[in-house]
Amino acid sequence: MGPRRRRIAKVVAHRGKELDRRVAELSQHKTREAAATLAAEREREELSKAAEARLKLAAAPLNANDWIEANEWLRTRSTRAELAEVEAAKARVGTQRARAHMLHARTDLKKVEVLSARIGVEERGQQDRAERRLEDELAALRFAADRRREEK
Repeated sequence: MGPRRRRIAKVVAHRGKELDRRVAELSQHKTREAAATLAAEREREELSKAAEARLKLAAAPLNANDWIEANEWLRTRSTRAELAEVEAAKARVGTQRARAHMLHARTDLKKVEVLSARIGVEERGQQDRAERRLEDELAALRFAADRRREEK
């Protein structure tokens, strides 16, 4: 393996580690996204329950304090649901970004692997040419030696 190929092998190893790091990062983002989506779903359910409870209160006779309390509870649940949706959206964006970084790292690795393969083919070609040249020189020397023997 030539010095050029050794350098490329180091770059391949480095890019491989980078890809592994990006895959782990993507996995973490997916986990965060799943948790944020689950939290948003729970908050939507709680908002739905709060809206149903307020509707039940509206159907029965109630005092002003209960109504105000139900409205505040509904508003709080609505705010929490919106915040959970925002967090879930941020998590989705983070996952998409991490996926793009991972794909970029994989592409970089593939480029260097292709370069390494090309260099390997080039080195093998050079070795083959050198061996053929050596074989040709040896054949020429044998031919010359045989010719001299025949002349004597």
